[in-house]
Amino acid sequence: KYPNAYPMALFALNNQGDTWNLAYLRMFGNKFFDENGNIILNDEKGVKAAQWLKKIYDAGLTNPGAESVSSNDCNAMFQNQQLAISFTNSVLFNNLKADMESGKVAKFDARLANIPSESGEPLTFTYVTGSCVFNTNDETRVKVSKDFVKFFSTDPELVKASKNGVPVRTSVVEEFKSEKPLFEAYDKNSKYLFNFTGNVPGYNELRQVLYPELQALYTGEKTPEQVVKDYQTKGNEVIQNAKKNSVIYNK
Repeated sequence: KYPNAYPMALFALNNQGDTWNLAYLRMFGNKFFDENGNIILNDEKGVKAAQWLKKIYDAGLTNPGAESVSSNDCNAMFQNQQLAISFTNSVLFNNLKADMESGKVAKFDARLANIPSESGEPLTFTYVTGSCVFNTNDETRVKVSKDFVKFFSTDPELVKASKNGVPVRTSVVEEFKSEKPLFEAYDKNSKYLFNFTGNVPGYNELRQVLYPELQALYTGEKTPEQVVKDYQTKGNEVIQNAKKNSVIYNK
């Protein structure tokens, strides 16, 4: 019925969708960051995760050419029913459902699931948006800025704006769960969240380090053991350099 389909999506063309690759590397119990914000992927559990990715890739259980496939490519393949399991987020999932209803995409049974792990405790993540006020040493500007943030964070009508994404407020979930039942499901699922950034400095630059290592993994240029070792070394260099240039770390 699906002669051109593959069981699972893998991609490593660029840094897009890297949150999913970060999740896959945690599937066998590696915590990724230590309490000081250093990458600790290079252990038995991290190696096992990299070995698993290579194993399913070599076995033909994923789309071919993962080193040159982007997350966008995988999303398109999933919509065309060429991939059975692929990444998503609340926006992509809602768009898929809307496209099915409009006839833009053929209807099929699409469901949400967590990322599994060896321990049996699933993995999931989300993005939390918010506001911050910089200390400009201008007392008036700082006070006005804080008052403005407090206003749009507490005004009942403006708070409802969070329903456009995945609400982080239970009050919004409760108010709109009959209209948007996934809100309640997401809220209950939040106990499985992990912090994919580790709150480390230089995270944006760190995103540029992972995908070249995954490319080397899928092409066979490097072994899984070498990949996790090199990623940890290069990644920690990025973090240390960012700490040196950080106002927060050098008060």
